[in-house]
This record gives sequence, C-alpha cells and structure tokens, in this order.
Amino acid sequence: MINSDKSFLNLEELLEILRNFELESADFYGNLAGKEGGQEFQEVFIWLKEEELRHAEALEKINPRDYPKIHIQIPPELSLSMPQVPEYKTLAEILDLAIDREERASGVYYKASGTVPAPLKDLFLSLAEWEGRHRQRLILLKSEIVGRN
Repeated sequence: MINSDKSFLNLEELLEILRNFELESADFYGNLAGKEGGQEFQEVFIWLKEEELRHAEALEKINPRDYPKIHIQIPPELSLSMPQVPEYKTLAEILDLAIDREERASGVYYKASGTVPAPLKDLFLSLAEWEGRHRQRLILLKSEIVGRN
C-alpha cells in the first residue's frame, strides 16, 4: 500500500510516497505491455511506463532539506493506495483501474502544488497536467474497446 496514516506529511514523506507510486505505476504499465490488447495498446503501455519513470526521476532530484517547513495535507479521497491488477479480468476493467490511478495522481499533485513554493509548485502542476494527459489517453483507448464491442 502506498499511503500514509498521517494527516500531514513533510516534503520528504510526500516525495517518498509519490516516487514509490510513480515506480509502482511504471511496473503496472510494464506488466500490461505484452499481455493486454493489440499493438496500439502495447505502445501506450510502454509510453506510460517510460513517463512514470521520468516522473519518479524528477521527484528524486528534489532535495527536501531545501524546503524544511513544508507540511502537506492530502485528503483521504486522494489516497494513492490502489488495488492490484489480478483483481481485474477484462482489458476494460484494467483500463478503468489505470484511469483511476492517473486521476488520483493528478489530484495529489494538484493539491500539493497549492502548498509549496516555486519551483516545486511548477513541477507539481506540470506533473498534474501530465497525469491528466495520461488519463485522457487511457479514456480514448477504453472508448476504442467499447466501440468494438
């Protein structure tokens, strides 16, 4: 589970949770590549895996000691705890899970952006936008599945 029971997180704690979530997301998409859907799906899953690894790398570059007084509250509805893939059977259900992951990540980054100074604010807003783009791409893929059935 990638989450915290604490009401407020310092920046170091938040960064650890976010990095772990990005790495878990990269694994999630990497595991889907080669297993689910056709060629177009494979390309999207590989692209998403690479994107999530880049996000984790960007977060890794932040030195929390540069921002010692930051404390961030993430509401429970934005929890980054997610069910694992084996609980889902169809590609449409897996895409629903992926869409939810991206929506939650975007929400956490957006929420965090409102509590930190620049340049962290700019980075978190950028990551929120990227996660939103990932979500839109996954919604498009899901609509292609629904259109085929």
